[in-house]
Amino acid sequence: MARKRLGLAVAVLALALPAGASAATYTVSVGTPATAHLPGSFAAGLFDADAYYPGALQVHRGDSVKFVGGFHTATIVGNASAAALSIIQPDPAHLYAAENDLNGVPFVFSNQRKAIYNLATFAPIGSNVVTSKTATYSSGVLGSPSGYTLKFNKVGTYRVICLIHPFMSTRIIVRKRGLAIPTKRAQSRRAARQLAVDIANAKKADLRLARVAQDPAAPVVRLGGGASRRFSLFAFYPSALSVKTGTTVTFRNDSPNEPHSVGLGDINKSNAK
Repeated sequence: MARKRLGLAVAVLALALPAGASAATYTVSVGTPATAHLPGSFAAGLFDADAYYPGALQVHRGDSVKFVGGFHTATIVGNASAAALSIIQPDPAHLYAAENDLNGVPFVFSNQRKAIYNLATFAPIGSNVVTSKTATYSSGVLGSPSGYTLKFNKVGTYRVICLIHPFMSTRIIVRKRGLAIPTKRAQSRRAARQLAVDIANAKKADLRLARVAQDPAAPVVRLGGGASRRFSLFAFYPSALSVKTGTTVTFRNDSPNEPHSVGLGDINKSNAK
């Protein structure tokens, strides 16, 4: 009779284990999540997040992480050089010509190596199963609705970076199965809070800078005025500027993650039929 009771207890315990032991798949948004609620101008293209949500994720060994996003990558560099993998590389064969500004001062790019695109950045690298902390795994440029999924079969902490935006990073913390980690729901809520903070800070940055300036003493046009590593604002501040003839206007890139350029032309001529 005692053996029957013991057998029943073991059977009940076995039934209780599989639910907690099964592998799970977590989602990390790379850049602005597709489901984010953005104000009109932000949704129209003024704002983009340069961050991973959540900023750090805990999973168990054997779990998978699905990275979804746009013009970003999800890359574990391993023992490779992040600089050698990044999208902008110095051209080994060509230099920019020596050019001076109106005051005769050389531009910063004069006689420097030209910048070229590293096309390898756009393609995936490595396996979809993480078994080594020294190997390289990369999504290539994200954008597919199916995203990019990595299964983590080795315990440890993995730093994930974007090869296009240099200050984007997160951590995937892989723990032994059976150790306690935050629930999916808790980590999803933390990601939502992080996004809300970034959007609020971007709104403040956008409102803090003038959109119109008339005859300022020392005019400066800021390209992407957010000056944040976690988001970019795609606008000129001010976007309308009036100056007197002979005035020097300084254009300054305030976007740590995004390169910008300035083009000048006659609006009336460019719009002529």
